[in-house]
Amino acid sequence: MSTTVARDINQEIIESFSQQNFSAGNDTRKKALEIFKNSGLPGNKHEEYRFTPVTRHLEKNFNWNLANTKASIDTIENFLIKELDANVLTFVNGNYSDSLSKIVSPSSEINITKLSEAFTHQKSLIEKYFGSILDATSDAYAALNSAYWQEGILIHVPENTSVEKPVFILHLNDAASAQVISHTRVLGIIEKGSTVSVIEKSDSIGSNPVFHNFAEEWIVKEKAHLEY
Repeated sequence: MSTTVARDINQEIIESFSQQNFSAGNDTRKKALEIFKNSGLPGNKHEEYRFTPVTRHLEKNFNWNLANTKASIDTIENFLIKELDANVLTFVNGNYSDSLSKIVSPSSEINITKLSEAFTHQKSLIEKYFGSILDATSDAYAALNSAYWQEGILIHVPENTSVEKPVFILHLNDAASAQVISHTRVLGIIEKGSTVSVIEKSDSIGSNPVFHNFAEEWIVKEKAHLEY
């Protein structure tokens, strides 16, 4: 006789929190984790996910006790949009890559800061805007992202400024040797009377499963314009 023990994927996710080495936002992370503990992942009785059985796929395909393996991506040439002259912000397996990113616009037009650093160096903006749109109580994946984001970007455009070159956000996941679970976050603040264009693209390599949970908040002030 054989028996099958049902997985408690919610508990696996919660227990994996203590294995993470987060460098910023620990207070907000813990609050979001408490919300996730109470809600858990949505099942087929949740109207929004009734026909999108994400939880079932997560149970079947992912081990939450495994850390992502080191990515082998060392060039992004094949993932770029041809002839696009832009600020390139690259995430690989959920982590921001300085070496694969390129900021060409002057700081007078746009300020781009890693989110983990912004919690220290742009504290007033973080306290005012981070989590102001994305309510962790509204959705389990919002709570999951608020608790587990690995890295993110703060994009701040000052008042009455037109950013000449677009912002190209590239998410890459390297699943060539193992599964990938990644969580990324973007906070964009477009001040009064300013204009910016943002292009976002996700891609992956390898045949192993990828779960990428990315959340974004865009604050667009009076008479400002965001082309996304």
